[in-house]
Amino acid sequence: MLNINTDELKLLLKDRKNKIERPKYNGMSEIISSISIIITLCLADFSQITLIKPLYFKIIVWSISIFILIYGIFLFVNSIIKFYSIEDLYNEIIDLDPAVEHPFNIILIKNNQKSGKYLVFKSKRWNCWLFPNYHCKVPFEPQSEILHIKEYLQRDLNAKGNISVKYIGNELSIKMSVPNKYTKKYNFHYFIITEINIPAKKNCAFYYNGKKYNWKTIDQMYRSKNILKKNKDVLDYVRKNCELS
Repeated sequence: MLNINTDELKLLLKDRKNKIERPKYNGMSEIISSISIIITLCLADFSQITLIKPLYFKIIVWSISIFILIYGIFLFVNSIIKFYSIEDLYNEIIDLDPAVEHPFNIILIKNNQKSGKYLVFKSKRWNCWLFPNYHCKVPFEPQSEILHIKEYLQRDLNAKGNISVKYIGNELSIKMSVPNKYTKKYNFHYFIITEINIPAKKNCAFYYNGKKYNWKTIDQMYRSKNILKKNKDVLDYVRKNCELS
């Protein structure tokens, strides 16, 4: 039996109403219609038109057809990328239960050239600087997660050569999920990278694979009201258990 706050459930269903009603492969009718119009235009004779000049009429109709085609392609791609199923809704409803844990691996990467600085990235979903993090499996098994973390770092940061990962520990945290707008119970597992080679700028922000990264000290992050509001629990654990400064 799920223990779910009724108000939070209503808010979720209201927010997801339009998503769940959006069909997959939406936009196909617009694409087919525009292609049909384009084919007709290619074969049509505009010389009989007297209301406006045939050239102007042709330009207008072609413009409308191309607009419909582009709009249909946009709808089609968007419906695939952002397809929201009944299963997605069910999983979000389960998430409303405060007893359900959401396990994440928090990755701490040292800057060997700048003492006390660690790698963070700008999360678009949280609108906040965060440590690199990944979903972890249940049941949690450190050695298995370490293998996955190495694969993720090679993929996301183009890490080369040997990667050394050490498991620090975990801590439960109950806080507001900014993207979902309701409270979640997180289980954060902390890993510190003791050896890694990434082709990144060591002294300033840089972009890689569509993400913006930077190097910050724990003190710098504590001075950010936005980070404290959304991620103070993680900072507190890191400062207390990982001997960061």
